[in-house]
Amino acid sequence: MTEPDPGDISPLTREIDRLLADEGDPRALLSALLAARLYCERPERVGFAAIGPPGGGVVPVFTSEEQLALFVRGGCDWFAVEGADLVRLLPPGYDIAIDLAGPTPVRLRASLWNAEAADG
Repeated sequence: MTEPDPGDISPLTREIDRLLADEGDPRALLSALLAARLYCERPERVGFAAIGPPGGGVVPVFTSEEQLALFVRGGCDWFAVEGADLVRLLPPGYDIAIDLAGPTPVRLRASLWNAEAADG
């Protein structure tokens, strides 16, 4: 398996990789998250598909259509959302889980964007 071209890696993926290597900067990660185009499975009703209850659950999001397809093991109805809209519309009590079927799935806690909102 070949390594991806560094130019093909999204800024969000790059910041997640830095975080996992203990070189991350939470502000840079948040900035990359807010600017990212993310893909979500479209549930039957308007909103986000979630795993688990509020206070402990996650909303799975994906950095590409391919990552979403890996998670659902094929095709599904989906939508894309900007990261800034995602964190604004996310139900209270949920974190986000990025690329759950990928090589480095990561959970980002709501405190990452809630702390920024409290500061701003």
